[in-house]
Amino acid sequence: RRLVGKKQWIGTTEVYVALCRLGLRCQIVDFPSPSGPNGQHTKLMQWIENYFRSASNPADKGPSAITTTTRFPLYFQHDGHSRTIIGIETDAKLQPQLLILDPAKKVAPPLRKLSEQMSAAESAPAQPGRPVDTTTPASAGSVGPTRARKAPELDLHAHPKLLGAHRLTLKELSKKKQYQILYVLDHVPKPATADPDQPKFHTIRSLRIV
Repeated sequence: RRLVGKKQWIGTTEVYVALCRLGLRCQIVDFPSPSGPNGQHTKLMQWIENYFRSASNPADKGPSAITTTTRFPLYFQHDGHSRTIIGIETDAKLQPQLLILDPAKKVAPPLRKLSEQMSAAESAPAQPGRPVDTTTPASAGSVGPTRARKAPELDLHAHPKLLGAHRLTLKELSKKKQYQILYVLDHVPKPATADPDQPKFHTIRSLRIV
């Protein structure tokens, strides 16, 4: 209750308490110092990659494969700021970089517009008996099963800077010495009265990776 409507800065422990009160069991992971050369947080990046890959399914094959996961996003804290990690990718040089949402940075207008168009395409009701796939011309008078409208696409290779605000490299991570991650253990909230393990989470503990 003390968090709701307040303007004070909060951190990992406050978010931990809030989520536990909602019935979500959480774990804090500390990365107290760099673990690689030139101040790089290689163990941090490796931990995040393992986290997402441990519950993932390949959605495509080949060098440009996209993998989806059932894992929750990660709360990512460092001195003075917090962000949300929603994934991880490998660049053309096979270097890992985090995919993040940063409340201090605005989404580029083209990306925002694309998101709105994709949302509209997915929610638009299909017309029975008429194909709505715009990728191929329909034959005159053709009637058949309705196909989903193809969502608009944006060639990110032609606009590499659009995702700059949503990517975080090892070099950029080296600007800070310490990081904390908070992740959710459960997929479905459990009422405190129905979870015998809830009292264990009333004492905040963290796992330290060195």
